[in-house]
Amino acid sequence: IAEGLEILSALATDKRRPVWMAVSSAAKNLAKRDPERAVPELRRWLLDERKLPASLALRHVTIKEQA
Repeated sequence: IAEGLEILSALATDKRRPVWMAVSSAAKNLAKRDPERAVPELRRWLLDERKLPASLALRHVTIKEQA
């Protein structure tokens, strides 16, 4: 997960639509696989130029709330 997020982080700054759409899709898949590790990183992306792919990825991920 960490290696994938590192690669996607660099690609997420690209402003070309096909690139950030692909980053968003891959980030969504990583977040579904391991939300505890991926979601906090994607939330950090919301604070900089990686905001668009992160917001699209997070839109499709739900975190199970602990009782």
